[in-house]
Formats: sequence, structure tokens, C-alpha cells
Amino acid sequence: MKKAVVSSLKLGARGIKISCGGRLGGAEMARREWYREGRVPLHTLRADIDYGLAEAKTLMGSSRKGMDL
Repeated sequence: MKKAVVSSLKLGARGIKISCGGRLGGAEMARREWYREGRVPLHTLRADIDYGLAEAKTLMGSSRKGMDL
């Protein structure tokens, strides 16, 4: 996820926020990790924000990733 943050900022994004939750790294306890860099104005209606959501189907269940650009 850290690599995605760095590469998106190099490509011209003003800010990025990534969150990932579930059984990360095969751990038994589920947890959530998130990274934020730059400016991500979530309460401004004028802001041009792209949003993506991906769900991974695994043997242990589903894992979700969300990303705001």
C-alpha cells in the first residue's frame, strides 16, 4: 500500500487515502490499516475526488480495499 501512495503522488495526485481491512498477512485476528498522504478534502463538495473499491475473494473470506484520490 505504501508503494501505491508514493506512485500516485508521483503521477500527479494532490492527496491519497488508502484503507485495507480483513485478515491481513494471514493473521487470525482481522485488522484495518490505512495510509494518508497529501490533501484529501472529504467535506468539500467542490472537490474532484475519485473513489475505488475492490474486494478480494480468498480461501479465508473477503477482504476489502478502498481508495480516495
